[in-house]
Amino acid sequence: MDFNEKEIVESILSGDIELFSMIVDKFKDPIFVFLYRLSLNEALAEELLQQTFLKVYKYLESADTEKGLKNWIYMIARNTFIDYIKKENRIKSVSMEDFQFFLASKSSTPETQAIKKSQIDEVMEAIYSLPIKYSEIMILRYVEEKTYEEIAEILGIPLGTVKIRLHRAKEKLRDMLLSTIGEIDGLS
Repeated sequence: MDFNEKEIVESILSGDIELFSMIVDKFKDPIFVFLYRLSLNEALAEELLQQTFLKVYKYLESADTEKGLKNWIYMIARNTFIDYIKKENRIKSVSMEDFQFFLASKSSTPETQAIKKSQIDEVMEAIYSLPIKYSEIMILRYVEEKTYEEIAEILGIPLGTVKIRLHRAKEKLRDMLLSTIGEIDGLS
């Protein structure tokens, strides 16, 4: 079945709530991965995913289907995570085992894989120790591979602010890492 977001949203708003499952099915996996990368906790990511889609349903009439649902849903997921952090006053702890998925490496020797894992661990630990406004932008740009425009839409901030925050995040990250793993290529 063709997935025309505008028609599906209009049908849902007209009372055909069964179609909401199409929205959930299309977006649940990438939104779960995004929430997991923010929270580093599978159970929490599942809980936040459910809360996100409850909010998507509740506020569906405010969705701009001309722009598409994807970034709007990312924005709701991000805000749900931020609300959780504020409500629970939680500080994220980093488990390096959670970063195994970053190690899909083309390295051929165990030595180069060990070096790469060590560097990835350092970088991810540093990213997660940044203030949330910087860590989320780094995750959206470099892990989720979002464009500046998509990040601006998801975070609800101007494009210029995205560029400034990303630049500041990279500066802070570079400063944190220079002392432990040397100069990071690609962050200059």
